Amino acid sequence: MLGSSDRPTAVIAGSDALAAACYAAAGRAQLRIGPDLTVTGFDGSAISRVLAPELTTAAIPLAEIAARLIDRIIHQAAGSPRDGGEVLGTSLVLGESS
Repeated sequence: MLGSSDRPTAVIAGSDALAAACYAAAGRAQLRIGPDLTVTGFDGSAISRVLAPELTTAAIPLAEIAARLIDRIIHQAAGSPRDGGEVLGTSLVLGESS
């Protein structure tokens, strides 16, 4: 077993589902989420609200992304494709995991 100085103190997961897997691994290592191990997710999915303690996550605007994608598809199908990419913001949803 790792000593406390040999283990990570924080995990930034690429998705909330991966963060949930970190919760499970932390439990097996007898680490408490928050006090012993900070965990953050990315995407703001429903899983972030059902984990205990609640997950801190960067929520992405899925509805806005979907709407813009549909708009691009419609314009491309009509022969007037949209140029360039777009950048949409995220919002930090604070939970008790950090």
